Amino acid sequence: MAKPFGRALEELARYARDVHARADMTTIASDRRTVYRHLSNIQVSLQRTVSDPPPAGREAWAWIPVVSAAERVADQITHASVARAPPHEELACHVDDLVALVAQERKEDLPERRSSPPRHGGDHPDAAVRELADELANLEPMLARTGPPRRC
Repeated sequence: MAKPFGRALEELARYARDVHARADMTTIASDRRTVYRHLSNIQVSLQRTVSDPPPAGREAWAWIPVVSAAERVADQITHASVARAPPHEELACHVDDLVALVAQERKEDLPERRSSPPRHGGDHPDAAVRELADELANLEPMLARTGPPRRC
């Protein structure tokens, strides 16, 4: 599951970069469809696997909240793309955070999960920026672990 999820995170990072760069709507729409298609395919695969005997079923249960968190990040990026307002500097920081998550997700020597406050935009006056910051802060500790995430 890590490989398809890694690809979905890469697509999510591209989507966020294009939204921040105010790419044309065709590109953004294509990015959006790609991200949601990848995440949906992963969710369907997980739903089919949850009833399998261990370790497959247990791993599927562990991945479901991670994929759901990534979907919430995608929803916040979609909200930013629909607003088409001038991009906040914090969105650029969030794009950087997302790219860092993609790189971190592939490392073998990740530390244990730790909750952390949002790095950027946690106190921004724009609610959309705060919500994106919160969702990224929620997703990061789910990925900060060696191997597949574990159910708490």
